[in-house]
Amino acid sequence: MRSIAPKAAVAAVVLVLTLGACSSSSSDGSNGGGGSDGSSGSGSSGETTTTLLQKFSGQHVLQSVFRGDKECLDANYQESNTEHGGAYMEKCSGEEDQNWNFTAIDADLYQIWNDHDGEHVCLDGNDKDSPVHAGSAFVEPCRRVAGQVWTLTEVDAALRLHTAVRQQSACLESNEAGSDVHTGGTFMDDCQDVTGQLWKIVPAA
Repeated sequence: MRSIAPKAAVAAVVLVLTLGACSSSSSDGSNGGGGSDGSSGSGSSGETTTTLLQKFSGQHVLQSVFRGDKECLDANYQESNTEHGGAYMEKCSGEEDQNWNFTAIDADLYQIWNDHDGEHVCLDGNDKDSPVHAGSAFVEPCRRVAGQVWTLTEVDAALRLHTAVRQQSACLESNEAGSDVHTGGTFMDDCQDVTGQLWKIVPAA
């Protein structure tokens, strides 16, 4: 199922990546590949830095242009049988599993986390070819690994999310729950003009 291409690109505000002291990755890595579930939408040029926390303090939900404003990124849990334990798009419910926070760990480097079942867990991009969680992004206890270190690029009034593993060459892509691709979980893919890679960060209700 493909989504629709945005019609115009605006200047991108790139949150500059400086890897600092990040280690190589989590136990499962973070990576990217081809855009099998999103569809087109572009953006480019005009680089400046900005402070994410000034824009996204407090709890927010993550919605993709592909899946629309009725679905939110759900943390799930790595031992869950749902979507093989990967983070996935689910009907917005207002529950804590869908409420995300941003914590700065270095200049323009952030961890994206929530309190899942009372446990402080971070979003890890994983590697799309990993057998762990069928290659989906997932949550695990927060630690300083590259798969949990994120930067964001603003495109077409939306955001692309990158990890420190492949930096801005790979983007987090939303998916349709139940899809055969990554068992419906979100995943890292080569950055390309697909609406599955364009995210909205919206204050939690």
